[in-house]
Amino acid sequence: MTVRFSCILMGGVVLLALFGIALAADKPANDAGTPTQGEIILPSSQASDLNVYEQQDTSRKLGNIDNLIVYAHTGRVLYAVLDTGVGGKKVIVPWSVFQLRTSTSDSSKHFLVLNKTSHDLKSAPTFRANRLAVFTDSHWVGTIDKFFSVRSTMPTETVKRPGMLSVAQMIFQSSTLSDMNVYNRNDPSQKLGNIDNLIVDTSNGRVLYGILDTGVGGKNVPVPWNAFLLEKGTGKHNFWLTLNKTPDDLKNAPSIEKGNITDLAQWRRSVDEFFGVRTAARPTH
Repeated sequence: MTVRFSCILMGGVVLLALFGIALAADKPANDAGTPTQGEIILPSSQASDLNVYEQQDTSRKLGNIDNLIVYAHTGRVLYAVLDTGVGGKKVIVPWSVFQLRTSTSDSSKHFLVLNKTSHDLKSAPTFRANRLAVFTDSHWVGTIDKFFSVRSTMPTETVKRPGMLSVAQMIFQSSTLSDMNVYNRNDPSQKLGNIDNLIVDTSNGRVLYGILDTGVGGKNVPVPWNAFLLEKGTGKHNFWLTLNKTPDDLKNAPSIEKGNITDLAQWRRSVDEFFGVRTAARPTH
């Protein structure tokens, strides 16, 4: 009996030790970090998984980013979906209220801080994936602004041309955009590939590029976001992106290794020149 109890006790100690290690890895190691300066470029798959901590006490984790809410026309990140891990509650947070910080012990690690506590977030506006249209509802947006003490600058409708999508139709989760099919704009029967990831400047909430997986020898082409056009078919959720290039054109496009964006400075100019655009945002309307 004594031997059995000792084994159980030892096993419990080991489990607690491992649990402690896991918690320590999840925390910024009591590292308050430093506010970021300049561009912090991350793939959306990484940006939409950043940990979020209390601004006043970075040992207190609020949750992690579950998704980004993007206005596809300009590539602007409007909000983040914060998964609090409490009863499955997901909170809508304006991107502008986050502060992005870089670990002082490891400059490759980043996290977000928010001037709210876990208790505060219990009464925060929640997120429902099937109700993206509410982001154009001024009353609902107003409740978010009031809770976070900000004034959001939302996209506004202009006089629409035939076939032009409404603002509501151009608001997507980043996980949806980063899996869209891409076609030749002049010949929609030609599929160019699909978006594998987005490249986001997290310091200002802008989508700079979409990584196009051409499926040709595993070639991944970074495409300036403002080179794409979002288009819609007759189906309720039938959206895709078009590009003014052919499959043959893309054979000569600059490419990168899958998941590798660390050499952005090296290929940025050549990519922009190839597509004849600059990675600046479109007008907000």
